[in-house]
Amino acid sequence: MTNEQSPPEVRPFLDAIEKSQSQISDMCGYLSKLKARLDKTKKALKAKPSITAQIHLLITDLQAAKSAPELHSSSQMVESLDGLLRVFQRKLQDGFPANLRQACESARLDFKAMSDGFGVGPFVVVTDVTKETAVIQYAKVAVIQDVPLNVHEIVTQATALKASLIDTQVDLPRFRKDIHEAIRVAVARRETRTPLAELRVELPASFREMCFIRNAPGSNSAKRGAADEHSLARFIIELKQFIQSDDNLKSSHQCRLEPAVIENTKNPKKSIFVPRDVACGFGEGTYYQAIIMQQK
Repeated sequence: MTNEQSPPEVRPFLDAIEKSQSQISDMCGYLSKLKARLDKTKKALKAKPSITAQIHLLITDLQAAKSAPELHSSSQMVESLDGLLRVFQRKLQDGFPANLRQACESARLDFKAMSDGFGVGPFVVVTDVTKETAVIQYAKVAVIQDVPLNVHEIVTQATALKASLIDTQVDLPRFRKDIHEAIRVAVARRETRTPLAELRVELPASFREMCFIRNAPGSNSAKRGAADEHSLARFIIELKQFIQSDDNLKSSHQCRLEPAVIENTKNPKKSIFVPRDVACGFGEGTYYQAIIMQQK
């Protein structure tokens, strides 16, 4: 790809690198010719030591030779590239919000500037200008990492994720069956033999059991290879809708969520954040540490 075909933001760096390469090439040619001339005199001195004539001829040739071409030192190259990089990163950081907002409007996704990132539809986009990447989060969970820091790529990914995670209808009867099984299996793993009026399982543990159940050979999910169904983000969405549904509220094995104690919040091994509104994965919500199922 030529400089003319390269993205505009790349061209200053290519120009700087190619300028240095050209200087190095010129210097290499100069040094090669100089070395060859010195080798010639050295060989002549060894063969027939006519010192005065040979050295005089060498001096004459050196005086007639062109001066050494200009060559920036490595420290000068570093300074030049570092300056270009600072300018690029500043432009990237300053122009990114406006460009992302415009791209969201075109894709009909809500946009919100936040202290720790940007709201893009139901997701939060956290950027890393140094790495030129972004992370797309839902309910404080990273859904996709290392997304190129490109507004078109980010909006495309967010649109696809919204369709698969948020807009896809939840099969409530199926979720009820799977979560009940997950709770019972998790309790059985603890070898609790005493009959209980309620079964209590840590919420992260119930998610792990759900993954095992849906990935089991012969399951519909395993046959379809529906990766999104096994993601934590999708689990949160299904769980939220199930807990509030008639499939749960009118069941003899009704489930409820137990809010996390302060020390368990923000610890993904001990609690899961559930947004108040599944259509917005950031903002208000509650950390829950366990799911409890009635036994009747």
